[in-house]
Amino acid sequence: MHTVGASHVAFSVSDFDRTLGWYQEVFGAEVVLDEPGEHRRAAVLGLPGTDLLIRIAQFNERAETEFDPTHTGLDHFAFAIESRHELDRWAEYLDGLGIEHSG
Repeated sequence: MHTVGASHVAFSVSDFDRTLGWYQEVFGAEVVLDEPGEHRRAAVLGLPGTDLLIRIAQFNERAETEFDPTHTGLDHFAFAIESRHELDRWAEYLDGLGIEHSG
C-alpha cells in the first residue's frame, strides 16, 4: 500500500496517543521528529515508501477564535493513488481495520 502524491499535512488533534497509534497501524508511520513544547505535544510522522510527512499536535489550550490552527481537526485530506484497483485495495484494507471511509 502506498501513496504517490502530497508533501506534508498538519493536524491539530484531541488525542495525541490515539492519533499516533492510528497512523502507525494504518500506514506504518514512524516518528521522524519529536516536537516537545510547553503548551503542546507534537510530532512529525513519515510514511514508509513516500516523501509524505504528517505533523500531529495536541494543544493544552484551544483558542476561542473562529479559525485558529490550534483547533482540533481538518476538513479532509486525500492521498493520491495510482489506479482504481489500488483504491479498491485501500477500501478493503480500511474495512478490515474497521475504519470508516468514503469509498
